[in-house]
Amino acid sequence: MRCSTMACDDVIESLFYEQRGLYFALLSGFLFASQGLGANLLSAENISPWFMCFMYNVLNAFAIPWINWREAEQFTGKETVLLFAAGLFDIGNFGFALMAYSYTTLGNASAILLSKPLWCALCAAVFLGESFSILDAILIALDLLGVVLVSRPPFIFGSEVNESTPTNFLGSVCALLGAFCGGGQFVTIRSLTVRKSFDRYLLFLVKCTIGFPFFVVMVCVHHTGYETMRTVDQWSYLALACFSGIAASLFTYMALESRDAKTVSLLATVQVIVAYLLQSFIVQSKVDLLTIVGAILITVSPVAYIIKSVMIERCTSTNMNSPEI
Repeated sequence: MRCSTMACDDVIESLFYEQRGLYFALLSGFLFASQGLGANLLSAENISPWFMCFMYNVLNAFAIPWINWREAEQFTGKETVLLFAAGLFDIGNFGFALMAYSYTTLGNASAILLSKPLWCALCAAVFLGESFSILDAILIALDLLGVVLVSRPPFIFGSEVNESTPTNFLGSVCALLGAFCGGGQFVTIRSLTVRKSFDRYLLFLVKCTIGFPFFVVMVCVHHTGYETMRTVDQWSYLALACFSGIAASLFTYMALESRDAKTVSLLATVQVIVAYLLQSFIVQSKVDLLTIVGAILITVSPVAYIIKSVMIERCTSTNMNSPEI
């Protein structure tokens, strides 16, 4: 009886605790899609995206009571630079993503943000010295082709193809910049976790410090032409966007503490599936064939990286378990 209980505990530990990073990454993907839904609904109410960014940034201050100040005082100069770089990338990722959700459809923005794993691989190759193979180059080419099909820039397709508009193209560019910032964010956070110098709550404070003056200026400069927050629905949409974004960031940080950056960014791509479902059933925005083809091309990259990661893990475990001669 005792042995069976211990075996059961081992199974639970291997399924849940040891794989907690995977579950946190998947959960963050669902939450990022919910954040996009809130931003998209607010945009339909003609609420300024800069106001959404400002409110999200202020709410990041919730983390102050949980900061471990003793460990923060032990940071070296390089670790401090990495922490501020992570905060800057995080703010850029959120700001560009929120603007993308405001200017283009929920599914299109999420599909382009899905290219984050490739930018993560590029940043890891440049800043961490990780390998960059021919497969990575091929996947980047497919990914960019998918981005072009989803965004349909007018200078390639013309202004009358489907529903391609300058606003839609602007939203697509913002999504692409958000994906790049997301890749940089994942790499810098992973660098800090490897050094065992990462405090997720301190990063929230850094984001709040960096973003506050910038978003205050942007709200003051770009306040004309937008509606003010008046209805309960508008405030509920804002709460959905902000709190989902904060929760998604928290689960992403927790996932990066036990999993590498590329794996976390890949698993978070469940966001695009959830986003297209929300777009179809809640926002009731149509999805055309060209967009579906582009989204499939973008999805090829995460799937390929997942297969590659699984194969590498199996080979590593096989080599470790094989008897020495």
